[in-house]
Amino acid sequence: MAGVYSANGWGVLRSTDFGSTFTHVGSGASQNTVYGTPKYVYAQSAGASGGIIDQTQSELAPQPGTTWSTWTLTMGNGPKHAAVSYDGTNYIIVGGNWTAGLWRYVEP
Repeated sequence: MAGVYSANGWGVLRSTDFGSTFTHVGSGASQNTVYGTPKYVYAQSAGASGGIIDQTQSELAPQPGTTWSTWTLTMGNGPKHAAVSYDGTNYIIVGGNWTAGLWRYVEP
């Protein structure tokens, strides 16, 4: 989950005990949106994070989401909402972004 203003800091938080405790597993960047597929966990910064709109804040991690790397995108503002779908071959992420319109990403 996104740890906006959490005691563990901003970024990605993970629980292995159904939400009783959380550990910070992201890079410490200001992501406020987290979503995933069976392959990857994705985290992005968006307009709601104190005005920070920085595509370098986009990261991904192979499941289970503990080893993160920069996710290079051409879109410079992350989603306020994201939905994941599957077309029988690929997972598809659709985002409604703060100032970048609708966005579609087909996971390789």
